[in-house]
This record gives sequence, C-alpha cells and structure tokens, in this order.
Amino acid sequence: MLFAGALRFIAGALAAWRPDRVASGVSERKLVDSLSHLIYGMTSGTSVPSPLSLQSRRLSALLGTATFSSVADKAALMPVLHESDDEALSPHPPTTGINPLTIRYPFPVQYYKDSEAVVLSLDEQPLGLVHLPGAAFNVPVRLDILHRVVRYWRAKWQQGTHKAKRRGEVRGGGRKPWPQKKTGRARQGSIRSPLWKGGGVSHAPLPRTHAHKLPRAVRLLGMRCALSAKIREGRFFVVDDFLHIRTSTASPGASGAASTAALCDKVRMRDYSDLKQRLTRLTAGSFGTTWLLVDSGEAGCDGGMRLRRWLKGRVLMEVISPEQLTVYNVLKYHRLVVTQAALRSIVEALIKPHRVRKSVKHAWWVQRKAQFEASVLELTKAAGDA
Repeated sequence: MLFAGALRFIAGALAAWRPDRVASGVSERKLVDSLSHLIYGMTSGTSVPSPLSLQSRRLSALLGTATFSSVADKAALMPVLHESDDEALSPHPPTTGINPLTIRYPFPVQYYKDSEAVVLSLDEQPLGLVHLPGAAFNVPVRLDILHRVVRYWRAKWQQGTHKAKRRGEVRGGGRKPWPQKKTGRARQGSIRSPLWKGGGVSHAPLPRTHAHKLPRAVRLLGMRCALSAKIREGRFFVVDDFLHIRTSTASPGASGAASTAALCDKVRMRDYSDLKQRLTRLTAGSFGTTWLLVDSGEAGCDGGMRLRRWLKGRVLMEVISPEQLTVYNVLKYHRLVVTQAALRSIVEALIKPHRVRKSVKHAWWVQRKAQFEASVLELTKAAGDA
C-alpha cells in the first residue's frame, strides 16, 4: 500500500507539471494511464480509482497553476483541472492581505472614510445630519481586539470576594490525634488537615482582584471596532431626545415662509411602553430585540433620571452615559441608540489624543493648526469673491 501511494503521488506530480510537455516520445496522459493501471493492479483490484492524496494536491498547487480533484470514472482517469483562484478547491486559504481575525463583509468597505448619520426624532422624522469621523466609526472590525477588551472589562468587574478557610483558620486540631508510633495507624499531625472531614481546604481561594492591565490605545481601538460593526450592520441610530417628541405647529392659513418658520412643540413621552413602541418602529428592519440607550447623563435633559426610573429592572432596554459606555455594553445589546449630545462626547473621547507627553508643545501644534485652517478658509473665501 505504501508503494501504491508513492505511485499515486508520482502520477499527480507528473500530471501537474506542464500538461502540454511531452517526455521521451510518450505523452503524459499515457504515462499517467500506465501508472494508474499499475496502481490498480497492486491494490485490491477494484475498478474505482482512489482519490489523490493531500500531499499530491499541495504539490500540484505549487508546481502548476491548477489544483486536482479526483474522479470516480476509470475512463476519465486524467485529473480534472480547475482555475487556481477557486477557493473551494485550493489547498491553501486565499491571500488577501487582511488579518484573518478581521470581519469580512459581503460588500466593499472604504475604511477610515468620513460619513454622516441621520438624526431622527422618536416619531421617525428626520431632523438633520451629524458627522461621523472615519477614524472613530469606520475602522476594520478585529475580533481579537474585541475579545481582549471584553475580557478586560469582565475581569475588572469581577467581585473577587471568594473565600474558603485553610487548615490554619479552621477551628480545632491543636494537638496531635495520636502518637507518632506504636499505634499501627497512619501518622497524623492535626484533625484539621485537608485529608480529614471538617478540615481546611487545600489552596483555598482568597479575596483578590481579577483585574489585569490593558493599554488604553487597545481599549479605544476596541470601542472603535464595536461602533464600526454596529454602523455597518445597520444597528446604529441617532436621535435628538428620549423624553420628548417634536411636532410642528403651523397656524391655519399660513403659507410660504410663514409655514416654514413654524414652531416646534415638544410633547412628553407617557411611559416605558410608549418609548418601547416608538423605538420598535424607529429601528424596524434591523436585527435584534434589545436596545442600548446612550444619553448625556443623569443630569441631562435628553434622558436623565426620568428615563432611568422607567428602565429600572428592564431586560430589553438599558440606559447609560457616554462616560460609562464600554465595548461589553455595545456588544451585549442588539441595537445602539444615542442622542446628539452623547454622540459629541463619544466622538471627542475617540478622536482626541489619549497620550500627550508634552502639553506645551501639543498646545502649540493645536494653535498652529487652527491658524492654518483659518488662513485656508480666508483664501478660499477671497477666491470665491473674486
């Protein structure tokens, strides 16, 4: 059987090496046929050819621009050639230059490109657009970074109050149970040994912290990856307020500019059920049944303590402030709904430099950048006026 496997390997290699080349007056098809007949004669005698080995397929991929797939018909003994870009038949994964732990979407993505999101009211009315910087909301989604950041937060939140008594903490066992010798029994030093019933615990857990260190740059990258994933999956929404609904009130008979300048009255939400119904209609079409709401904080006017009282003890919905937002919270809930004020805080935290070693030099560069932008704006305006 080993010799037969070696002959199969030779046959596959010869078939993969320049199919149009003829050696010593005999075509390679005839040579493969003769070797295959020799193989069948040495094996069990069945008329069904054995599939080519994985080693021969890998060698064929290295020697030629085609990969093998065996056939079950003895008449069509020559291996069927396929294109080299066929991923299903290739012995090696495709080389795309992307980290294998980076999520690949079925549509093209232009990474680090700025975008815009529509600001909606709870009655599904568009109120404007908000800018989303590509450096914070359009980055490659890496699963390894998300895993590291989630582990960091869960380990940091772990209570760590586990405690069991060791042999020195269990009551009793101050004296030796019986003499060391002349009793015929096993030697013992204390009845509170881990070997005894009611004794201490070997290597007992003690109260400690499970937190470990993780660079802040990695934590920020994890938040960028989580938000980018929500946006590309269509589960990111921006609203103006969680407690009020804007309704336009125009006086009857007003026309033209008067109707355009109509005032907007704010109608207060009734309760949690009303909020849930409106969020369901607002986020219809996206996957999931749970929501994570992000407002400006407990003292904010877009949610505040009133919204937190509504959502206390709820399972499908949770409200959180931008300072408390973590990757674990973003990934736990299906849909992410943020207010404009909260979005500004998130953008500022993700865009600003997280490490400034020389504050004076950094302030000088910021001032110089502002002056440069002002000069460009002035020149652009002057060119437009000319």
